[in-house]
Amino acid sequence: MERNLADLIHPGRKSELKHSLSILLSTKNIFLNEMVDEMAKFLDMFNQTCKQYETAQNDLKEAEGKESKVVQLESTLQQFARVLKLVKMKIEAIDQEIADLGKKLTEKEAENKELKCSFEYLKSRGTSLKQALEEVKGDVEVIAKKKKRGSRFGE
Repeated sequence: MERNLADLIHPGRKSELKHSLSILLSTKNIFLNEMVDEMAKFLDMFNQTCKQYETAQNDLKEAEGKESKVVQLESTLQQFARVLKLVKMKIEAIDQEIADLGKKLTEKEAENKELKCSFEYLKSRGTSLKQALEEVKGDVEVIAKKKKRGSRFGE
């Protein structure tokens, strides 16, 4: 049968019990010597038990406080884990976006290179056409001059 010491002895009444036992022990010849020895042992054990009980109560209060702190820290850790997960997901999304932009950049660089090659080709082609045009214009002028000279002779 387990009982709580606090249930057996009302707080603040321990000293009354100890005092009563001390009076009984100090009274001469009421009890047999063996009985006095047993009561003295009981009083010593009672004192030790009370000290152990008080220590255990303090330890229990401390443990309850730490248990409460553990619950609080677990809750904080869960919140932290949720935030950490959100940040990780955002990092992964940004990494994917960077990869996509890198791919687009590579595509645009290739397109730019191709356009530059086309531009250089068209530019050189334009220069060639301009030279050809100048040559044709020169030929037309020569022909026009010859025609004018010939038309003067034929008048």
